[in-house]
Amino acid sequence: MTRYLARLGLACTLVTAVGACVDERALSSATDLPAQTAFVEPRLQQVLDNLPGERLLRELSDADPSFGGYFADADSLVVLTTDLGRAESLRAVTEAKRPRPDRRGLSASSRPIAIRQGRYTFRQLARWRGVALTLVAGLPDFAGFDLDEGRNRLVVFLTDGSGEDAMRSALSDSSIPDDAITYEIIGEPILETT
Repeated sequence: MTRYLARLGLACTLVTAVGACVDERALSSATDLPAQTAFVEPRLQQVLDNLPGERLLRELSDADPSFGGYFADADSLVVLTTDLGRAESLRAVTEAKRPRPDRRGLSASSRPIAIRQGRYTFRQLARWRGVALTLVAGLPDFAGFDLDEGRNRLVVFLTDGSGEDAMRSALSDSSIPDDAITYEIIGEPILETT
């Protein structure tokens, strides 16, 4: 999992600096993404769409739109898909694209691939991330944000939980499903990546 909180500083700065606007214009796409009710300023979306730590995730999503994310567990590299009928195709694409083990043979890439059911595609989560950030980044109690591909969810980090209702309310007007977002109280904002 990658926490985008250090890079989030750049994204949040962009939200403010470039005046990312929220309005009732609907975004639509030729992909499998539903229309959104919030407009994400294109420069912010461009930053989010090009996060260096997501290069492989984007490549896998481009190769198989059912791809929902991946994570390493104790025994395998778990790849999530919204369509288990595409499991073998996704396994082959992941095998071809994943990084090779380092010179010591250590990394999640040396583990066998296990395909599991996910609820959302990586494309959906990535698009919703921009919408959600636009809606909640300036609210009190906001401490950070993550597209958690391992849990196949978006995570809103809160300082103390006092703003959770306001964030839920702000996000309820978007087309992001409620169960696609989780909230975690972390205290002060995290200023590093993991």
